Amino acid sequence: MKEESKNPNGKRHAEPLHEGNNMDRYPAELTTFKTNNYVPQSHYRNKVGWDHFTLHVPLWDQVLSHYFTNRKNLRFLELGSGNGLCANYLLDTYECKLDTVDMEDIRIENVDGTDYEIATSKNLKPFIDNGRCVFHQQSTKDFLTETLDTCLAEDEKYDFIYVDASHEADDVLFDSILSFEILKQEGLMIFDDYGWGDCGKGIDAFLSAYEKKYDLIFKSYQVGIHKL
Repeated sequence: MKEESKNPNGKRHAEPLHEGNNMDRYPAELTTFKTNNYVPQSHYRNKVGWDHFTLHVPLWDQVLSHYFTNRKNLRFLELGSGNGLCANYLLDTYECKLDTVDMEDIRIENVDGTDYEIATSKNLKPFIDNGRCVFHQQSTKDFLTETLDTCLAEDEKYDFIYVDASHEADDVLFDSILSFEILKQEGLMIFDDYGWGDCGKGIDAFLSAYEKKYDLIFKSYQVGIHKL
């Protein structure tokens, strides 16, 4: 699950919240991945056990390239940043700007008695610095509600949304409904963890309620839809 800790002030942050934290980053030499389907740039840090994304890259390459190759000025949204691995893939692969949302930034990993930090904001820092990525440290509920309140024009909505935050059925349904409202017509949405706990129940509830408003692209451990 990506959303566990509550940000006490509920505000958005594009920079780390822990400026005074002097803990060393997780070592680059220990940063490995479960597959070679995608390897991020050298700024990225992660433990191999936290790579829940690269196994999906062949399918994503096939599907997303159909929609987004050779397109510019794309707007992407990720609900559930995790350690920023998926965000790095999207930003490395497509000419997009990305909003990514999670309530946690810093995660601690102990190696041989030494604590190291794995920070989402630092894993995204090159893209934050060049203005292509904003890390919103808040709940998806707050982010989506605030975004809907701005009454986005169609061309301000998102071309792609990845739903991978809370895995509680009610939360998944809430995230799905509000995300669909800010997804462009002809936009693409992917849901993660259809087979994890009650996550699939929330996804199925959304798919049933909106069945005439999308085309189903694929449905396995992840689910992909195209908005009509």
